[in-house]
Amino acid sequence: MGRSNKILGKAPVRAFGSWVLASYVSGVLISMGFGAYMLLAESANAEAGLLAITMSPLYGLFVGVFVIALTALPMLVLTSLVRRLGLRRPRADLCAGALMGAGLVQMFGLPIIWGANGTPPWLAGLALTASFAAAGAISGWVYWRVAGRPGRIEDPAGEALNAHVFD
Repeated sequence: MGRSNKILGKAPVRAFGSWVLASYVSGVLISMGFGAYMLLAESANAEAGLLAITMSPLYGLFVGVFVIALTALPMLVLTSLVRRLGLRRPRADLCAGALMGAGLVQMFGLPIIWGANGTPPWLAGLALTASFAAAGAISGWVYWRVAGRPGRIEDPAGEALNAHVFD
């Protein structure tokens, strides 16, 4: 695994696995968000909302597959752009995830907001965009943590011990 890939970095398998896990986390968060919406906004569907929240780890698998399918190409483009511009991590990962979430809901989620019961369409759209952006940002953070990108953990005491004991 010593070879470096310009898009995926030095550990492409870890990067791919981290992206899959981050997509699953995004799926869980999206499922929980829709469950919370049903629980809070539509009191007639309180049971369905509670079910969606409690079953979100399972629903997240299915939603995560859609997230994987919808973000495969755009995330490669965003990753290449982040690397080309030399943006600092983890902020770049959080922002890329938030941008991806907000962008995808705008492309694919707008028909959902017109059916909001008694909620102005602009407010429902803003709430939906913010929730998907938050799910994307959290997923970006998960990717950053799991992909092994946080950098080296500094342990001066351990390094001093290793330097003097294990000469």
